[in-house]
Amino acid sequence: MNLEQEKYILKRQLEISSSENEAIILELQGDIKQFRQKLEAQEQIMRQMEREKNMLIEELTAQNTRLSNELQKSNATEQQLTAQLQEIKEQCNRRTLSIQDHVNSLESLKNELRLILEKKNELENRLHMTVNERENLSIALNEASERIHILERSTKEQDTKYQMTVQTLDRLERENGTLSERLESFDSQRSLHGELQHHSSLLQEMNGEEEVTGSKDEASHLVLKEAQSVYKQLKTLCQTLRSTHHDDDSGLHSDMSFSSLDNTMASVSMAAPNSVTEATSASMTVNDKFSRGMLSAVADELVHTIMNLDAMQFKTMFEQTRSMLIEQEEELKKKNDVIMQLESKLSVREVELQSTIEERNQAREDASHSSLAQDETVVQARKDRDAAIERRTKAEVELAKNRVELMQANSQLLEAIQQKVELLQQLEQWQIDMHELIEEQMKNKLIESSTKPQTHQQQSQQSSGASTAGSRKSRLLDLFYHR
Repeated sequence: MNLEQEKYILKRQLEISSSENEAIILELQGDIKQFRQKLEAQEQIMRQMEREKNMLIEELTAQNTRLSNELQKSNATEQQLTAQLQEIKEQCNRRTLSIQDHVNSLESLKNELRLILEKKNELENRLHMTVNERENLSIALNEASERIHILERSTKEQDTKYQMTVQTLDRLERENGTLSERLESFDSQRSLHGELQHHSSLLQEMNGEEEVTGSKDEASHLVLKEAQSVYKQLKTLCQTLRSTHHDDDSGLHSDMSFSSLDNTMASVSMAAPNSVTEATSASMTVNDKFSRGMLSAVADELVHTIMNLDAMQFKTMFEQTRSMLIEQEEELKKKNDVIMQLESKLSVREVELQSTIEERNQAREDASHSSLAQDETVVQARKDRDAAIERRTKAEVELAKNRVELMQANSQLLEAIQQKVELLQQLEQWQIDMHELIEEQMKNKLIESSTKPQTHQQQSQQSSGASTAGSRKSRLLDLFYHR
């Protein structure tokens, strides 16, 4: 029993020791992993440092090479400067020995300076003249633009009036159709009453004649009122077209007046109570006279007025204005080219003048300070050389700036001219589109009116007069469409 207990205790101790050993082994393995990671990190750091070291060596090598090249260049520059210094010394020596030559050259420079000043004054005068011409051309261009805007507004107004005229013609066509239908219904009622008269007694015939006479009288008054309204509208349309377009050769002028129309209606109303036969014949005569005379005359007058409208006037004005504008643009472009040439010449002359003045001043200083020491002469020559180079650089920069500004202004002007030309083209295209749209609308209306079925035939002179007015109206629309 004790042995088993000891055995059990030893077994427990063995298990505990094995578990502790396993824990220690795990800890050691973890430490080994950490050490390996640290070792790898150290190796990476070493490799990175090695790469940086190599890069630094390469940079230092390249820098060393560059510095060597710069040193060689500086040596070459030093040699060049030494040669220039020697040359300047020789020039100074020659200048000190040739004072009389400098005086002669000074006189020649004065003469050249005088000639250059004269040329400069002449170029300035030409430049002022060119600037004035350019301003005049700009004013003319603005005036042409204003005229273009005025023509655009007048074109819009004419299009609006044209639309109103088309609407008025449509309304008159509808009223004419309504009037024709009422005349046809009036003729059908009259024929129906005529058939009933053959199958009635004398008293019924007399009563029927009185009723028919009353209905005819009332219908004739309605027809005359509607015809008067149509006549007034056609007359107003003719007057509007004549006053709008100021046409002197307007063709036929109607001799009818509103007073004659009122007198005709008054005579009809006074003659109606006299007798049935006289009222009927009077109403027929008035209707025939009105439909064949007044409405036809007004329709003919409207046709001739529309035919005599000068629709090509605005197109001609636009073409003339556009050609004038193109010519002005070409002249302005030529003037701008001349201005650019003169300005470039002037800038070159100014640079030459400035260099000549500098040489003159330098010659005077050399002539007045010929007793300077050799070192002072060299220093002064260097200063003069640096100042001359700086002035020349400034002059070239200013000249380049002026040329760039002039080119920009010229390009802006050309863009503005191009925009105006594009606006003119858009306006012309808009007019063409409007004419095509109006022609398409009139064509559709004519097709619709031609496809309507003809279900009634005219039986009397009144209906024939109405059909004559309708045919005149269709001719009017045909002429308007062909315009």
